[in-house]
Amino acid sequence: MTVTDRTTRTAERLAAAGDPAARARYLVARLRTGTVSREQVALAARLGAPVAREVLPGEPLVDWADYTARKAAIAETQAIVGRPSVVRCAADWAERVLPAWERDRAGDGRPRVAIAAARAWADCPCEGHEAAAKAAADAASDASASAYAADAAYYASASAYAAAASASAYAYAACAAYAAYAACAAAAAAYASATTAYAAYAAYVAADSDSEREWQRLRLAAYVLGEVE
Repeated sequence: MTVTDRTTRTAERLAAAGDPAARARYLVARLRTGTVSREQVALAARLGAPVAREVLPGEPLVDWADYTARKAAIAETQAIVGRPSVVRCAADWAERVLPAWERDRAGDGRPRVAIAAARAWADCPCEGHEAAAKAAADAASDASASAYAADAAYYASASAYAAAASASAYAYAACAAYAAYAACAAAAAAYASATTAYAAYAAYVAADSDSEREWQRLRLAAYVLGEVE
């Protein structure tokens, strides 16, 4: 084993142990050996990955709240690491908010099936999995629409006395419907040609706070750097 190999292995072990400085050294070593490209590191830095920003601190951050900027970053990710990684990431985004659906609708598994179908296609992008993803996306879309319709009707018929409570319930139901539609969009990213648009929309409907948007950015950066598969 060469000195370079030993240095890289040591940095890898320390990075795995959570040493931030070692993670940066390991990323530099990966750049040097060609196991990650400068293009990947630059995109990860723009997505806010701390280790990538240690290596390339001058990269401007992507404005994840802006749909156009988000879609462009997803398209760049797809060009670098491939469509299956984008679909897997969209499934991750959707799964994060799935509890909002399952708290009141535990018996309706359509959104979870859609997420599983997206991942199945990413693992094996064949025609059979594409067809299954389309069917699952359609079913999750129906689930989302039903949730909106049912709760909109309830809200419209609420009495003045119950208005405040029903408004709160309706807002909660909207979150549930968004969760179902995020699952629909993740599955649609697997079968539709407009993968980046559907993935960007999955991120949009799954994010209800700055902290969630930050998690989404960092999750995509992890795929860009090959830290998750």
